[in-house]
Amino acid sequence: MRTVRKNIAKLCDDQGFDLEPLRTRSLARLGELGYTKSHPWYRTVQNSIESGFAGVLMTLVPTLTHLDFWVKDHHRGPPSGECVSGLFGGLGLPDIIVKTWANLQHLTTSDTHVLKCNVQLDNLKSLDLKTVSIGTVLRLNGPGCLHGAENLEDLAMSVSMGFADRILMDTTEIELSSLFEALSCNHLRSLKLVLVNDGYHEGLHALDPGLGLDVGYFVDQIDSVKHSLESLTIMLETADDDVALEFSVDNMISPKLSMRHFTALKHLVVLQAFICDFNNDDDWADNSCMPDELPQNLETLEIIYPTPLIEDEGVGMPAQVFEDETQDTTWSDLSEEGIETKYNS
Repeated sequence: MRTVRKNIAKLCDDQGFDLEPLRTRSLARLGELGYTKSHPWYRTVQNSIESGFAGVLMTLVPTLTHLDFWVKDHHRGPPSGECVSGLFGGLGLPDIIVKTWANLQHLTTSDTHVLKCNVQLDNLKSLDLKTVSIGTVLRLNGPGCLHGAENLEDLAMSVSMGFADRILMDTTEIELSSLFEALSCNHLRSLKLVLVNDGYHEGLHALDPGLGLDVGYFVDQIDSVKHSLESLTIMLETADDDVALEFSVDNMISPKLSMRHFTALKHLVVLQAFICDFNNDDDWADNSCMPDELPQNLETLEIIYPTPLIEDEGVGMPAQVFEDETQDTTWSDLSEEGIETKYNS
């Protein structure tokens, strides 16, 4: 469900849709639930705010196990960091929603706001957060402050590139690790992180040329789940334009030289810049995560945005062929470790 906090009366009129019967029935439903004319939710629907109707719809599906929704403050903007008032008028969840959402096994939403409300999510196994910004972490109240993520097995997040900016992290005195502490997801098996370039390529943030985006430092911020993870994906937001993508890749520095501490990891999908630095041909091996430094239980490795050194030499072909053609033992070393390799440009 995608909805926007906007008066849709004129839009419906322009499209020839009679909104009045829907508004009347929605207000009647709110009356059945005990909401009076003075309640913010009642007024939201009365004012023809689209997201308020979406909230009413949610009261009609009592057996939800999978919920995928977000609210936008503007139809062209990103998902709102505060979705609950858009749906229900106020900052708290209605009792009927608290009861309904207790059965959720999968939740996709914009920010962590829902996890701060009075809802038990003991059955939640999968969570996808679409807008994890610097502000998201600044608004946390310490370890365990987000409710309902204790039993998570799968977590996906679209996160700001700023978490790889050491200067910004030092200035704000936060790290992405604070979010994992707040979630208390100690049994996580799968983690997918999508990095969003939120204005760096447009000069909206100062990026020290000597530092760049420290991707090794970024990986350090997920250490709290290093012993439980079996699958890890770190990629870029493909909806970003080519300029943003190129800027992101070109400014990544300091790859993670060892990932052996991810003791349970079997599947790794990662940007090449996170594990290899080929900018200096003479000492690239000293600036890369070599096969013997990969997780001991790793079975598959997928490299995203590889340089020509990898792409042109045919990663993904049998390791022995690669070694014969290049006289480089790196990929046969991977094969000996039992790791299947591929690239994805």
